[in-house]
Order: sequence, then structure tokens, then C-alpha cells
Amino acid sequence: MSISSIVVMTLPENLETVLAELKASQLCEVFLSDQSGKIIVTIEADEVSGGMQKMGEIQNLPHVLSVQLAYSYYEEHEKGSEKTSRLTD
Repeated sequence: MSISSIVVMTLPENLETVLAELKASQLCEVFLSDQSGKIIVTIEADEVSGGMQKMGEIQNLPHVLSVQLAYSYYEEHEKGSEKTSRLTD
């Protein structure tokens, strides 16, 4: 299982449109947004590659300026091992 936290940026005048697009896309769950155009979402996938694919699809949504990975967690179920990474500015 892969869970990632993503920062999505848009222009403030496009915030409501992008929020609606993100929710309708079912690619992620929106947790927080502010009036500057910053949106925090989480992505869940079976594998890291699935999360990266969803991140690319979010990047291609209309009015999305950028997508940045903030945090990623990956757990291999069959082996029971865990891999965690955190990216900082």
C-alpha cells in the first residue's frame, strides 16, 4: 500500500474549479486548501507506481499549475516490511 501527501497549486481565481475537479476525479482526497491556491491532498494506491500515475493525472487537470510530493509511505504487505520517506523544502 502506498499513501502520499501532495501539494497542488493553482491560481486563487481557479481554486473552486480545481477543488471541484479534484473531488470529481476520485484520484485523491482533499484535506485542506487556502485562498492562495494551495491544496493539500492524499493519494492511495496499491503500489508506488500507481500513486505516481495518479499524481501525473492530477498535474494534467485544467488550471493545475504544479504538483509536489510532500510525504510518501509504502508498506509491502507480503513481506511485512515498511518503507517511509519524507521530503522537506
